[in-house]
Amino acid sequence: MDEKIAKPIPSRCASGIGGMQRAAVVGCLALFLAGVFFACLGRNAPLKPPGLPENDTQPAQMRAYRRSMHHCALEENPFPRDYWFVKTKKVGGSTLRRLFLNLDKNYGIQPIPLPGQRKGMPSQEIAVQQKGMVENQTNAKFYALQEHIRYSRTLKDRLFNNPLLFTATRHPLDRAYSHYYFKMQVNKQQVIRQGDGVGWKDTVVEYFQFLEKTRDFVYRYTRGDVNNSNAEDVLNQYDFVFVTERFDESLILFKLKYNLTLEDVQYKVPAKFREGKYPSAKDKPQWLNNATMSYFPTDLRIWQIANKKTG
Repeated sequence: MDEKIAKPIPSRCASGIGGMQRAAVVGCLALFLAGVFFACLGRNAPLKPPGLPENDTQPAQMRAYRRSMHHCALEENPFPRDYWFVKTKKVGGSTLRRLFLNLDKNYGIQPIPLPGQRKGMPSQEIAVQQKGMVENQTNAKFYALQEHIRYSRTLKDRLFNNPLLFTATRHPLDRAYSHYYFKMQVNKQQVIRQGDGVGWKDTVVEYFQFLEKTRDFVYRYTRGDVNNSNAEDVLNQYDFVFVTERFDESLILFKLKYNLTLEDVQYKVPAKFREGKYPSAKDKPQWLNNATMSYFPTDLRIWQIANKKTG
């Protein structure tokens, strides 16, 4: 006969005063947690990239909620107001752009559209021309920019009146691989349409040529007009920085900091769909990962600082 002692089966109903008290506490706790979890719209916590602490196992939503009081002082809702989301590449920027366009709609802010460029990004003069065109057509009071264009304090002063400044960052290792394979895919699609070749080949030579052109890409994209700035100087220019690996946490902190509604920060699906998945750091040999990181020392520092503030 099995000598294990059978554990009593708890009653489904709490009895007596103690049971009622426990039920009340559990009910209050459930309501408290529900508000935090529903804010994330059911997304799972992202995988940890290289560099995240191994003991980082606390649920993302609860960690963000607990630390928000340390990193984000609750402010009065500043919108409608001019703002610039400096949209870098392969950091979830397209999804954030959709979120900001929803914010524009809710608060009557006019986005400044920028025409797509076959090579490079729109110039500052094109951005200024587009702002003037939108002003003539809409006579709006508040404007926002969420397109691909490098940050410049000079351009900021030409476009906006005391704007808020936002951007996003991602661990540079996976961001670099994603950027490289995205450019290779786009190049192949252009070649197929034009019918003049076979496009990029995924070779070590091609990859290192790409790394030379995109060295410390996020730093150079977001630093503005100061060439000798460091990671801390760059981040000090921004009012809020989203972290791709902690996307849901970033949204919670953003909502809390600016006293927004859930409708202001909700999103349903990523803005881009593609078949398959780009190779990432775990798919590459360690020597190549190490070599890649040597091209992004300041980008890594930017990510580390922003990640620490978010987590």
